[in-house]
Amino acid sequence: MSEQIEQKKIETKNCFIITPIGKETDPIRRHIDGVLDEAIIPVLKDKYNFEIKVSHRMSNIGSINKQILESIYKSELVIANLTNLNPNVMYELAFRHATGKPVITIAEQGTNIPFDVIDNRTIFYI
Repeated sequence: MSEQIEQKKIETKNCFIITPIGKETDPIRRHIDGVLDEAIIPVLKDKYNFEIKVSHRMSNIGSINKQILESIYKSELVIANLTNLNPNVMYELAFRHATGKPVITIAEQGTNIPFDVIDNRTIFYI
């Protein structure tokens, strides 16, 4: 029985990050990469054994939209960063909501969360 518990602890789970990305030179890209590299990835990967996927770091050939939607649908967890209220983020968040699977919403402090998603708790960061 304890072997099964140990095996579950080391199984890798998938987490897809829905996030605004912008061009490589845009300030939002630097901001988002900082949040990913300094907060989300260290906790989820190192502590909880999640494999993290984010669209601008995916290098598979083929349709990026198909890969994003497939990742949103199949991942055990999705984190959606609502900072800047990016239309693509809102679309992808709606798709995840339609699946009924877990999603955590985060946003930079001061982001005005729209009425449609305000009833879901959002984690604000500085």
